[in-house]
Amino acid sequence: MSNLKTNVSYKLDDLKLGERLNLIKKKKLFLGITLASILIGASIIITFVYFEFSSEKNVDRFPDFITKNEDYFRTRIGLIPEINSNTYRLVVWGQVNNPKILLFLNFGL
Repeated sequence: MSNLKTNVSYKLDDLKLGERLNLIKKKKLFLGITLASILIGASIIITFVYFEFSSEKNVDRFPDFITKNEDYFRTRIGLIPEINSNTYRLVVWGQVNNPKILLFLNFGL
């Protein structure tokens, strides 16, 4: 009779141990998910703060994006062509819906 009691209590202890292991696994999973969420949130905040404040500091370093016409560097190879405004025409044709012939006089130059 004592043998039977020992076996039954042993099985109950195993069941409690299994429940304990499941509980420990659930706690580890919860802690892992919580830690991952905190790290992701912190990295998003750090990235936002870094770009927000670093862009304000670097504003003075950027040059103006509008360049004056006099400041453009030009190179020419060969002679500058002379265009007769009375006879010059630009033909737009090929794979276009409306082929056109544009005269220099049409531009009002």
